[in-house]
Amino acid sequence: MVVARCYPPRRMQARLFALGLAVGITACDGGSLDAPRVAFEDCHLSGGEPARCASFEVAENPDEPQGRTLSLSVAVVPAREPEARPPVVLIAGGPGQASQSAYGAALSAFEALRQHHDIVLLDQRGTGKSGALRCEDTAVLDLADAVSMKVDAQRLLACRDGQDADLTQYTTARAVEDLDHVLGQLGYAKAHLVGASYGTRVALAFARAHPQRTASIVIDGVAPVDFAMPLSFAKDAQAALEAMVDDCEADAACAAAFPTLGVDVREIASKPAADVTVRHPRTGADESLELSGRALVAGMRSMLYAPELASLLPLSVTSASAGDFGPLVAQAALLGDGIGGSLSEGMFLSVVCAEDVPFITDERAADETADTVLGMMFVEHLRASCEHWVRAPIPDGFREPVVSDVPALVLSGAIDPVTPPRWGEHALAGLSNGRHIVVPGAGHGITTLPCADEVLAEFFATGDARGVDASCLESRTRPPFFIDFAGPKVNQ
Repeated sequence: MVVARCYPPRRMQARLFALGLAVGITACDGGSLDAPRVAFEDCHLSGGEPARCASFEVAENPDEPQGRTLSLSVAVVPAREPEARPPVVLIAGGPGQASQSAYGAALSAFEALRQHHDIVLLDQRGTGKSGALRCEDTAVLDLADAVSMKVDAQRLLACRDGQDADLTQYTTARAVEDLDHVLGQLGYAKAHLVGASYGTRVALAFARAHPQRTASIVIDGVAPVDFAMPLSFAKDAQAALEAMVDDCEADAACAAAFPTLGVDVREIASKPAADVTVRHPRTGADESLELSGRALVAGMRSMLYAPELASLLPLSVTSASAGDFGPLVAQAALLGDGIGGSLSEGMFLSVVCAEDVPFITDERAADETADTVLGMMFVEHLRASCEHWVRAPIPDGFREPVVSDVPALVLSGAIDPVTPPRWGEHALAGLSNGRHIVVPGAGHGITTLPCADEVLAEFFATGDARGVDASCLESRTRPPFFIDFAGPKVNQ
């Protein structure tokens, strides 16, 4: 299907751009919209990119419009050549990431989109500058906590009770209505939605609830409405770990350097809990901590998200097999600390404790985690965490798979350890106007890869997912493995 486009006079575009109002004031069907009903201010995003920022007061609970309000923060990066095309809304993952911080420093990856599309970054309620539901963090990375996955009930209760918020109002359904409201206030008739990870759930739910405002969706690393985090984490992580071992064995340099990698991984995974001494990656001090095989594999899983980090795993696993757990613990802990620091923990729990964990039965959990190294580790952790949080109601039918005919591009990394291609296929079944692109050698996150913005720009211009030339993505390969700490050996 070809999406019709319209173009206001160039002189008018330039004038509106100069006024900072080039955020979609002319509808693409040729009808005029009211000017945006908001006062913009100049601002800069986390990467230094100039933008136009505004805030919107909304009812925290729409069913109680006279009650407490919530300020939603939005940043708009105007198109370089405004042509009244629908904007591109970048929706962050988590749950709990804020779009402005998640994408602010990565806008260079969307150059092809920024030419003719405004970029809209709305911090979802409960994240970033939209009333972030954060819990207290320790100032220094605690290695023992980083590898234990123990639930600190006292800390969670203090976080829950210390929030100046009704935690039942921080769900995906509420976020969808916020986005529709903000787009309307900005004067946009339609929008292209780009969701990554949990953001795919928001995009899918929005397309179902507001098809008239959805020009198209791009869902990258699909976590659909019926995903039930973290039910599939153990199975999908194990598949990605086994793929890493297979790929090393198929690579001459890696196989020669690490001939027993598969055996080493299995031995580490079966390691009983024991005290080990490792050097803290930030302070340099030696620390003693209890470490188990499951905790080590959980650390490996986090590194598998990014193939560039996974390239270190054969080397780190071999070191651990020889008794030096320092590299593996340090890499996994630092990565987890960086990811955790970007998340609003209260927002994460408000979503998963309402939309995911309650739908994990004992029978399903046993079936999905059977014969995996990680077993019930993640399920038990989040179940225990949710005992100390709230469970918000979700709308009837919310967890039904999304059925939509909006143009849809589904993106998956072939070696993604958390949202592998099987979840993209699952979502595609309900998207009659969609196409699934599986990127070889890629992990969790496709839209920021080189050339991905060009693929998206073509899709937004035509609305034809099946006709898009994605060969630049489909020809990718896994990065070479590190043979030693000097780096990979290639062409040798």
